[in-house]
Amino acid sequence: MLNGLINGKKESYSRYIAQAPQPIVEIVEFNPSLGNEIPVIDFSAIRKSPIGKAILADNDEQNVLQGYSFKFSTSDTEGSFTLTLHPGNADKPYFDKIKPLQIVKIYERDNTGRTPDFVGVINRKKFVAQPGSGLRISITGKSVASFISRFKISLDLNAMAITEQLESQQALSTALTASLAEGKILKVSEVLKKIWEYSKDCASKCIKLSNPAIEKYVEKYLGSNFFSFDEEMELSYPLSSVFNGQNTIMFWDIVSGIIPFPVYERFAFVDEKGKTKIKIREVPFDCSGDGLGFSSWDKLEKNKTELDPAIVKGFDFDVSDDEVYTAFFSYVIGSPIEQDKALRLAAQTGGFGNEKVEIYNKKAAIYGYSPLTVNFNGYGTKEKTASDPEKSSAYDKLNKRLMNWYGHLEEMLKGTITIATIVNKEESKDEKTPMCGEIVSFLGGEFYVNEVEHTWNFGGNPETKLTVSRGGNYEKKKFAPLEGITKRYVLFKQLLDTAKAKGINIL
Repeated sequence: MLNGLINGKKESYSRYIAQAPQPIVEIVEFNPSLGNEIPVIDFSAIRKSPIGKAILADNDEQNVLQGYSFKFSTSDTEGSFTLTLHPGNADKPYFDKIKPLQIVKIYERDNTGRTPDFVGVINRKKFVAQPGSGLRISITGKSVASFISRFKISLDLNAMAITEQLESQQALSTALTASLAEGKILKVSEVLKKIWEYSKDCASKCIKLSNPAIEKYVEKYLGSNFFSFDEEMELSYPLSSVFNGQNTIMFWDIVSGIIPFPVYERFAFVDEKGKTKIKIREVPFDCSGDGLGFSSWDKLEKNKTELDPAIVKGFDFDVSDDEVYTAFFSYVIGSPIEQDKALRLAAQTGGFGNEKVEIYNKKAAIYGYSPLTVNFNGYGTKEKTASDPEKSSAYDKLNKRLMNWYGHLEEMLKGTITIATIVNKEESKDEKTPMCGEIVSFLGGEFYVNEVEHTWNFGGNPETKLTVSRGGNYEKKKFAPLEGITKRYVLFKQLLDTAKAKGINIL
C-alpha cells in the first residue's frame, strides 16, 4: 500500500473489484405498548420481488428509493439521515404512509445476519415539486440514539401548577443528589447509570411533566445497557449537586457538566450486532511520546485503517490558524474563588492552590493570550484543594494534557477524504469502512476521524466521506507536522496510474 511505499517497504498492492450493491432500506412503525414493529415500506421488496407483497410498485416505478445519506460525528450523540424517494402514485401514496417517529433501517451490506448499518427515527417529511427535476419526497431524521435526548422532565412552576403536580425541583433532585454525593470518587459508568435510572423514575412519577413512553423506544433500539466505554474512568472530584437550576431536565444537560467537552467526547455508533450505542471516553489524544504517562492514541493505532488508493475518490486538507490556544486551565463551577480571579491566581507562582495555567509561551508571544478553559459542573467546591496537593496535581496534569491535545491545532492537517464504501460481506482489518473516533492512515500520516457520512444515489455505488483532523506524523509516538505532502501525493497518483495500467478495477 501507499504508506509502505513511502516508508521504503515492499508491499503487494491490494486489488479491489468494482461492486454494484443494492442497499436495503426499510421503514417500520414501533408500537411501544405491544413492543412490536409494523412494516410500512420495504424498498428492497419493491425493487426485487413485487409479487405477493402488500405494498407494491408497478414495473415503471421500481426505483422508488432514489438515494440516502447517514452520518455519525464525535461531536454529536444523535447522528442524522436523509432519504430521497419517488412519490409513488395515487394507488401507492408513499407520502401518506410515512410519518414522524417511524423507524428507518439502512442495510448497506446484504449479509446473512441482516444487521443494519444505521437505524434512525423520522422527524420530518417533505414533498418537493420543482420544474425540470420532477417530484420527490425528502425524509430527514436522526439516529435512534436521539431518543435519549428526547427524554425530558419539566420542572417549570407554571407547568407543575397546570398539571397539578406541584413537586419542587429540590424534592425531585434529592434522591439523585443523595445517591451521588457520597463524598467519594465515583466511576463515570456508575454516575451515568444512576442519572439515567433517576430520570426514568422521575418520568414514571411525573407522567404529566415528562414523556415516559420514550423509554420504550430506548429499550427497543438501544437496549438496557447502551453506553460503551473504552476503559473504566473515574471522576476527579466527589459530586455535590448535578443540577444547575434548569426548568427542564434533559439527561445530556446533566451529563454535560460532569464530563465536559473538550476533555471527554461522546458519540453514537452501530456495533457489530446492529445495536446503536453511545461511546463515552476521554478524548484519545495522548501519545506515549508526550512524556505524561498516557497512550490513548497509541492504543487506537493498533486498529487503524490504512486507506488503499484504490478506494480513495478524492480528498482535501488545509492548515489554518483560525483556532489557536495559548493558555490552558480547568475550573470547577461553584469554587469559592471566581473563575476570572482563579485564572489570574493560577497564572502566578503558587497561585490557586498548587494549580497553574499552562502557557504555551512561544505561541503566546505571537498569538497573545488565548485561553482554553474547561468548566466542570456538579462537583464539590475546591475549598480543600489548596491544602490537597494530590487534587491540585490532578488538575495541573490535566492542564498539561490539554496543552498537548489542543496546543498544535494550527500545525495539524484537517479536511475530508471521500472513499468508496466497502460492502464486502466479510471485512478484514484493512478492508473496512472507518468509523468515528478511529484513526486512518493516509499519505504516510495519521488522521483522527471526526465524522463519517455514508451516501448512495440510484445507479451508483455507495460512498463515504470522512471528516478528519489532527493529521500529522506520529512515527515517534508524538505529533509532528506532516511534511512533503506534495511528494506524497505524487507517489499516491503514480500508484493509482500503475494500478489502472495493470487492469486493476478501481471502485
